[in-house]
Amino acid sequence: MKLRLPEGMIQSKRGIEGLKPDLSNQDSAQYLALNGKKANGTFFNASAGTTTHDVKLTGVAKLLLGFTIDTAKPGSATTYFTLKINNEIIIDSAAVRDFTNDRQGYAKDFYEYIRQLNGSDNIKIEYTTPDSVQVRFTFYYI
Repeated sequence: MKLRLPEGMIQSKRGIEGLKPDLSNQDSAQYLALNGKKANGTFFNASAGTTTHDVKLTGVAKLLLGFTIDTAKPGSATTYFTLKINNEIIIDSAAVRDFTNDRQGYAKDFYEYIRQLNGSDNIKIEYTTPDSVQVRFTFYYI
């Protein structure tokens, strides 16, 4: 399935870009303000067992680029999460430790999971852990 990017967005070797070179400087600045990469962080306390957390992105969100997870205890293979967007399971029971930047010598801005959004999306995180922990997800979008 080929992803259809919103008008003005292009796929390049550097990723998805939103700058239209034929605009004036002021128009380009306004265009980037509306169509540049944005981030939305959400915190929640996950108690032992499974915790469900709803996420709301702004109504201008058109394209999910990806996400990061930060937690004090990435845990073992028994700490996992499921990510759903509009009832579609994007990630199903993945180990949290595989999506954190805690591994020595490994750094990543965010994990790319490109999905089209409609501005009123229902995003759910189901986080399962044997211990209580504070969790932060950051979603990157255009």
